[in-house]
Amino acid sequence: MGTIMRNILIRVDYSSNIGYGHIIRMLALAESLLEKEWQSVFLIKQFEETTNLLQNNGFDITFINPNISVNKEIDIIKSLTIKHKLNVVILDISNPYSFCSEYDYVHYIELLKTNNYFVISFNEFYDNYQYTDIIVIPYVNAETKLVSSFNDKSKYLLGPDYFILRPEFIDIEKNAVSKDVNTLFISMGGGNVSEFTEKAIRAILKLEKPYHVKVIITSNAPFDYDLIYEAKRWYSGEIELIVDCCNMAGQMAFSDIAIINSGLTKYETLTMGVPTIVISNSIEHSVLMDEFVKSTNSLIHLGCGLTISEEELSDKIMTLDEDIDLRKELSETGKKLVDGKGIKRLIEIINDNI
Repeated sequence: MGTIMRNILIRVDYSSNIGYGHIIRMLALAESLLEKEWQSVFLIKQFEETTNLLQNNGFDITFINPNISVNKEIDIIKSLTIKHKLNVVILDISNPYSFCSEYDYVHYIELLKTNNYFVISFNEFYDNYQYTDIIVIPYVNAETKLVSSFNDKSKYLLGPDYFILRPEFIDIEKNAVSKDVNTLFISMGGGNVSEFTEKAIRAILKLEKPYHVKVIITSNAPFDYDLIYEAKRWYSGEIELIVDCCNMAGQMAFSDIAIINSGLTKYETLTMGVPTIVISNSIEHSVLMDEFVKSTNSLIHLGCGLTISEEELSDKIMTLDEDIDLRKELSETGKKLVDGKGIKRLIEIINDNI
């Protein structure tokens, strides 16, 4: 007799504004759920072109209009429920773009609960108004920041013990810090917020050292390709442009310093043991990153990317290059932050509660 699969709805969005970290972690979760006899059905607002991430992955995906009303979206979920026999919904849509207002999101959750769905939500620090069955905030400082806003209707899974890492980051050998810095890794998220990728490239070009520079971008993000073409004509190092990277862990594994934004990628570079410099997407992110550094001492945070000059970034890259002791300290501290068992813990709790 064959195995009876259970079905689960994953509601997630991605775009240049939202970023790609959420869809990537939900795909990783879905793949692991499949191993435990859970078949995932995706519901996604189509803000932009479908990415390679969603091609040939074997999951049932329904795209909806970004401007759809809350009630109409709930109707679609009801239709998917009939088709797939759903009663569990995972939400990873805590961002300013998936709904017109906080009220709409709260109303959305209320309607899901009214229709007797078991709801698991991946939240941010500021989501104090939601009452889902399980609330996941898998970030540093989540345990302390939310003490005053707990509610007795929800089960909380807080901190990096629940951070989702793709298998590629768990199975690969972690970095050993080299005496000489040769390879720099740049990734400013799927949306390339405020052209921070270009800023990082220009900062590196100001340095005399001929690095191998790996630049990670997505095909949907705005990017100045001419900057790469022009730099290749005279730069004494090597600039490698990688579009829609399919093996981030592999690229990080051979990198000596990472220059990234304040999204979820920092958990990956730290896991890999790559000494990391972060520039924040916004002032709000900058505050959170300062708290992150204070709690972990695992990376270098320069501040809000909108106010940091290319010269400041250049100086920090060279300072870290020349300080092998600091690079070793950051590498060892970062490796201890996430143990790679977050997915296993999440799935065990989902099975125990449903």
